Amino acid sequence: MDTVKNQTEKVERYFSSALCKANIDEINENIFSEWQEVANAGLTKNPPKGLPNPNEFLLNNYTRLSHEYMNDVPKNTKETIKIWSKIFVDVMIKTAKNNATNLPRPYGQESLAVNAATKYFNISGLEGVVIGSLNPWAEAYALANGAKHITTIDYQKYIITHPQMDYIFALDLPAVSKKYYNKFDFAISFSSIEHSGLGRYGDPIDPIGDLREMNKIHCLLKPKGLLFLGLPVGIDSILYNAHRVYGRIRLAMMFEGH
Repeated sequence: MDTVKNQTEKVERYFSSALCKANIDEINENIFSEWQEVANAGLTKNPPKGLPNPNEFLLNNYTRLSHEYMNDVPKNTKETIKIWSKIFVDVMIKTAKNNATNLPRPYGQESLAVNAATKYFNISGLEGVVIGSLNPWAEAYALANGAKHITTIDYQKYIITHPQMDYIFALDLPAVSKKYYNKFDFAISFSSIEHSGLGRYGDPIDPIGDLREMNKIHCLLKPKGLLFLGLPVGIDSILYNAHRVYGRIRLAMMFEGH
């Protein structure tokens, strides 16, 4: 009978090949070349309404399944590309500095953890990356707490005119990844990685999409860099295709090798 160990051999081989080599550039190139193969499919424009490859996604039924279907795939047309202007971002930074609770943000009180953590760990003068961002609330907290520069990576396309920010389209990251190897002092991902691989936001369908995201972040961070990570935790489960919930099995897999 298959077990979690049997079912995740692919994952173990992935981590082994990616993380057990001596040359850091080779590690990074391996991680991004493998993800490029997944990303070659482009945006998932119509996420499947039924879970594909159930055994791989559910770890041979060691992960619970329920359904909460969403299609938030960005159109990324000229008319729908969002603009984060200097004026807009500066207003958010000022609001965050004056009273962090007044900053418009998702997730209510939970979002304030990003402000508290980036302040506590003193990111003043440091460069960071935000993985997944529908509006720049996390970026604003980081800049308000002294970050030197923030790069945002997302499947939604943005035009950002603030001098302390720039943007990378998620599917373009493999092509430009070398210039970002071990570049960032910290990374922020809040309610983002749990969606990776489920197609909700246009990301490629991939049973280990979330695990790949963790490895990519590892490549982007400097040695001993900080990761401010927000994920739903509980019993291992997938609410397809809304998000994953991380329990003792999947959460351990997320941090393997890091």
